[in-house]
Amino acid sequence: MPTYKIRGIDVDFPFEAYDSQIVYMEKVIQSLQEKCNALLESPTGTGKTLCLLCATLAWRKSFGNFRVGLSKDAGDKSEDKTEVSPSSPPSSLPSQSESSGLPTIVYTSRTHSQIRQVIQELKRSSYRPKMIVLGSREQLCIHDKVKSLHGKTQTNACRSFCQRNRKNRCNHLPKVADYLKSNPHLGEEPVDIEDLVNIGKSFGPCPYYLSKELHKSVDIIFAPYNYLIDPAYRKTLQLSWSNSILIFDE
Repeated sequence: MPTYKIRGIDVDFPFEAYDSQIVYMEKVIQSLQEKCNALLESPTGTGKTLCLLCATLAWRKSFGNFRVGLSKDAGDKSEDKTEVSPSSPPSSLPSQSESSGLPTIVYTSRTHSQIRQVIQELKRSSYRPKMIVLGSREQLCIHDKVKSLHGKTQTNACRSFCQRNRKNRCNHLPKVADYLKSNPHLGEEPVDIEDLVNIGKSFGPCPYYLSKELHKSVDIIFAPYNYLIDPAYRKTLQLSWSNSILIFDE
């Protein structure tokens, strides 16, 4: 796999890069080094997503190895820490970017299908950051009754079934913490929405809350735009925003 020295950063690229791709990655790294915004364009079919990923992850790796295992927050033995909702206040626990000092990358795109394509590009690269993909309950819920609902009706039903004192409480939520403890390396190889759903169906933990817990101890988060644009969703992310890299891939 070719390696290119770009602004002092060794960037592994899965193919011989075109000149335009080198220039694109140079601009990505320049914006990261100078801590400034960048609006970058590239024609369809020129490998924009792969360039974005490789340049950003190479820059991040220059600060130290990617994370392994879990942070002290994720997978905590208290089940209450997984009982969160978009309207709940953020936890008082330190975010993983605050506790480690390393930047967190939030990579967003418009649709889940586009995010799936981005994760496929990640698999083509040599980089294996600790990662997770966030999605909606409609994408991730496996509860027999709740998964067929939509919108606010589904959200309210989920919250209701997650109440501790409910007689027929959702049995997938309590399994999240134990699954993370038994599988601390989840996310060190790329996983997608379908992978999380398959984990839930095979082993029992709620895929929705599994992803929300795991995001506390990763290098890169993949999510739809609304996790950054909507204040309610944004509050659910335990991130140090002053130490995060925000990417909108359109």
